[in-house]
Amino acid sequence: MKLKNILKNRAGIVTEEITSQQFVDMVNDEFDIETLELMKQVIEKQITMLSTMQGISNRKTIKGFGSWN
Repeated sequence: MKLKNILKNRAGIVTEEITSQQFVDMVNDEFDIETLELMKQVIEKQITMLSTMQGISNRKTIKGFGSWN
């Protein structure tokens, strides 16, 4: 699986595609705690955004709880 422009290409951090194995290797080879924390924050923010979008798109209207006009 290709991870397209991982770590926010929009911010100019990575400009090439890497495989998931390359990403795992990059994390395993990193020993700077600040860099790992930054990566963690970016990933958690993206997961939160995608989960929120998924929850909004799958929301079902419950009949019987509408307005009584």
